[in-house]
Amino acid sequence: RISEGRGGGAGRPRLAVDYFPPAAVLGAFAAFVVWNGGVAVGDKENHRPVAHWAQIAWFFPICALPCAGPTAERWLSQTLGECRRRPLAAGAAAVAIVALFVHAAGYYSYSHPFLLADNRHYTFYVWRRVLQHRILRMGLAPLSAGCALLVLRSLHDRKGFAWTLFFCVALVLTLVPAHLLEPRYFTPGLVVAWLELPPPPRPLAAVLIAAFAAVNAAALYIFVHHPFLWGDGSVARFMW
Repeated sequence: RISEGRGGGAGRPRLAVDYFPPAAVLGAFAAFVVWNGGVAVGDKENHRPVAHWAQIAWFFPICALPCAGPTAERWLSQTLGECRRRPLAAGAAAVAIVALFVHAAGYYSYSHPFLLADNRHYTFYVWRRVLQHRILRMGLAPLSAGCALLVLRSLHDRKGFAWTLFFCVALVLTLVPAHLLEPRYFTPGLVVAWLELPPPPRPLAAVLIAAFAAVNAAALYIFVHHPFLWGDGSVARFMW
C-alpha cells in the first residue's frame, strides 16, 4: 500500500488509518504503565513480574489442539523432508529447541503463594501432583516443544514471518511476567492463534467443542453440588 500512487505517498494515509487503532491501544497501555508504576492493578506486592518462562511450555500443548489431523500430518511431512535435506542443521535446531523448553520448564517454573494457599482452584492440584516435580516438568517439555513448532510453523505458513514473530513477542509479554499459573492468562494467545490457524476438520472441531463443553459442565456441576469445608468451618467450592 505504501507504494501506491506517485512516489508511494498515496498509500500512507490509508496505512495510518489501518494501523492507528492498534497503535493507539499500545500507546495508551504504555501511558498507563508509566502512570501506574507497573502493569499490576491493586495488590502490586503479590503481583510482581517474574521470568516465568515455563508458562510458554504449558501454553503450546493447549494451543496445538486444533492442529491435530491434517495440519499435524503436513507439518510432520515438512519436518521429515527438512531432516532429509539438512540432517545436521535440522538435528541441531531440534536439540536446541527441546533443550530450551526443558531448561525453561525445569528452572523457570514458579509457584505463587496464592497457588499454594488456595485449594479451591484446579491449578492447585495440577501443581501439587504434577508440576511441582521438576523431573515431570522436564519430561513434559519435549512434547511442549513439538507442539510449539507445530503451531508456529502453521502460523508462519499462513501469516508469514513478521506476523508470527510479533505473535511470539506478544505471547511472551503476556505470559512470562505472570507469576501465577492461571488458565485465563492463556486466553488472549489462544484466541488469536486459533483464529489464524488452519480450520480443523469438522469431526475434530466437533470433538473439541464437545470436550470443552463437557469440561465446563463438569466444573459447574462440581462447583454447585460438591462443596467442601475449610478448616475454619466455612464452605469452599472448586473452581478454575
